[in-house]
Amino acid sequence: QIPLEEKLSFLIIGAQHAREWIATATSLYLAHALVSDPSEPHSLSHLLDYYDFHIVPVPNPDGYDYTWEVDRLWQVQTTYKTRQQLSPRGECLGIDMNRNWVR
Repeated sequence: QIPLEEKLSFLIIGAQHAREWIATATSLYLAHALVSDPSEPHSLSHLLDYYDFHIVPVPNPDGYDYTWEVDRLWQVQTTYKTRQQLSPRGECLGIDMNRNWVR
C-alpha cells in the first residue's frame, strides 16, 4: 500500500450534461466496484491501495431530474455564455458546465 501523500488522485465526473444518463450510471458502477468486497467478481477495491478516487456522479441533480421528469433531451440554453443572474431578484437559469472551465 502506498502512503496517502504519495497516492495519485482521480476525479471522475459523471454526467457533464444532465441528459447524459449513461455517464451517471457508469460513474455509479465504478463507485460500486471500488467499494465492493475483493472477493466479488469485477471488484476494483485493490485500486484503493494505490489511488484516491473522487467521484461526482451527478454534478447537476436538478437538471438530471428535469430530464427524467419533463424533457429527455433538455440542455441549458446556449444563447448566452453564462446564464447566472447576479441581481438580487434575477432568475438563475444555470450554467453550461463544459463552457466554464478555467483556461
